[in-house]
Amino acid sequence: MDKLLVLMLLLSFILASSAALWSTKTYKKQPQVISDILTLVSKNNINGNNNVNKQDLASLINSLPKTPVKQDMMYGKWNLIYTTEKETNFISKYFGKCTGVYQQIKNDTINNVISFEDKVFSVDGMLFLNNEKTNRVDFKFTKASLTFNNQKPINFPPVGSGYFDNLYIDDQIRISYDVRGDYLISKREK
Repeated sequence: MDKLLVLMLLLSFILASSAALWSTKTYKKQPQVISDILTLVSKNNINGNNNVNKQDLASLINSLPKTPVKQDMMYGKWNLIYTTEKETNFISKYFGKCTGVYQQIKNDTINNVISFEDKVFSVDGMLFLNNEKTNRVDFKFTKASLTFNNQKPINFPPVGSGYFDNLYIDDQIRISYDVRGDYLISKREK
């Protein structure tokens, strides 16, 4: 009975994933590429340990098909698994013990958060859906703050605007590539 359930779940995952993103022409290649990507980044963590060769990662990601997806797939809370973003890696490594990094996307807003044991760094912004390319999202940051132990936030001028392209491995894993050439691999929080 357990084997049948596992087989059914595996089959539904494969069908859902291929329908959502992959073309049948490249389907047989996908599971190994995805496994290779997740294995490559699994040796790193949110406390700034980043030993991944960016060219190796880019090569693996670029071997995935860039099939446009529905914009509404991006909405929700996405926990960071890995990034090449220098600012995120610096802050998470040197500002204390990092307890989590996530991105919350709702309607036309974005909230990037790096949490620590005693503080939270947050950057908020507006999103602009790019109708020319359905997996591209333009953004402009509007607010940045640092909050210690649930006290009143210390606000900073926000810096940044640009875009990020989203590639969905499935409905739970997202790879983003931004205007500066950085990668973010995130997992949707349930």
